[in-house]
Amino acid sequence: MSQALRQRGWEVVAQPGDVPEGPSVILINSCAVTARAAAKSRQAARSYARRFPASRVVLCGCYPQTEPQAAGEVQGVAMIAGTGRLATLEALEGLGLADKHAEAHPASREAPGGRDPLQVIGPLDRFEVMPPAIAEGRVRAYLKVQEGCEAGCAYCVVPLARGPQRSLPLDLALAQARELVSQGARELVITGIRLGAYGSDLADGSSLAGLIAGCAQLGGLARLRVSSIEPGDVSPAILEAMAAHSEVVCPHLHLPLQSGSDRILGLMGRDYDAAGYLAVVREARAAMPGLAVGADVLVGFPGETEADLEGTIEVVRRAGLMRLHVFPYSVRTGTPAAQLPGLLPRAARESRAQRLTQIGRELALAHHKRYLDRTVDILLETDPQPHGPDGSSDEPTVIGLTRDYVRVHAEVRCDDAHKAGDVAAVRVTSVTAAGMRGTTGAQPPLSRS
Repeated sequence: MSQALRQRGWEVVAQPGDVPEGPSVILINSCAVTARAAAKSRQAARSYARRFPASRVVLCGCYPQTEPQAAGEVQGVAMIAGTGRLATLEALEGLGLADKHAEAHPASREAPGGRDPLQVIGPLDRFEVMPPAIAEGRVRAYLKVQEGCEAGCAYCVVPLARGPQRSLPLDLALAQARELVSQGARELVITGIRLGAYGSDLADGSSLAGLIAGCAQLGGLARLRVSSIEPGDVSPAILEAMAAHSEVVCPHLHLPLQSGSDRILGLMGRDYDAAGYLAVVREARAAMPGLAVGADVLVGFPGETEADLEGTIEVVRRAGLMRLHVFPYSVRTGTPAAQLPGLLPRAARESRAQRLTQIGRELALAHHKRYLDRTVDILLETDPQPHGPDGSSDEPTVIGLTRDYVRVHAEVRCDDAHKAGDVAAVRVTSVTAAGMRGTTGAQPPLSRS
């Protein structure tokens, strides 16, 4: 969206405070996946409206799409817009700004002609092709190729927020990938709302396996990463494509688990059981030895017992996961789960989430310890920073990612000339649950990591 605004003649600033009098427009891209995320979105909108009374605050994204009436009542908001990004950008012209570069700001935050915010909540019936853009100063870019989901999980508002499944045709996706690489992207992350459904709505043969193979052969690309994908969507063709291009494709997958209890998985409307999940993990690791797997876990679902929770913990451990994203269940109006009996008190849900989060830290630490005193390749995301970006080192430090998605801070030896976008060999000297530390200048690893 920022890139599209720049192309329309807008100047994009990093923070509203970077403009002394406040920017013309403050665009807040909201989230609604949990009740807490929606509350934070409302809070951000109100806060910016108070801090910058001459600016027009625009609240867009999933929260207005799922709750347009509530979003429209947020004090100080001049416009609400849903998840239609192009419609949002076009509607900015309706905010009464005679000149996008005008120094004088509107006298009121209200929409022109009335007190109610301008509302732009359009239909979600096509894939919006946005200009491919890599964020300034970054070497990793996201290639979004799929939108929407039709799974109908009982707890999830994503179908309401993003609409039906739709895909970017393969030829256009590869064209965007080439453009991102030409802009300096050294790693591409293929992403979508339900990524494994990519191509299912098209009749031209587009598939995720074909996209992986096509992107992996782009000159100048160091790494290709597949983002979160549903366990049931991990097909043999996808695994074969990843394995066939393993020099570029990262040995890492994020497979949402949500629960290890078959009973809870059934109530959630998930399309697999615990045994099926573990089978997918085994098949993926057989295709790509050394594959690291992360997962989402949702705890405190209505009716979840201690036995169900223990079942989740057992599956997490048996799967040998390297990272957990843990969420306490959040009631979302309009979803089937909101009507289920057996809602646990918030304190109980939070307690269970904390327990799984701690297990996630233990798993991450165990995964990182495998690299102690070993050499790994990291893709540098920064140029060397004096004394380290966090002030923890007396030597210049770089930050980068391993192929299996572990963040590394590395001190740069005085005779090493590194810059963002390089792949550097790093000797790992210490680890925590959050990541690893090391030094550059080590001999390259015998095998990629």
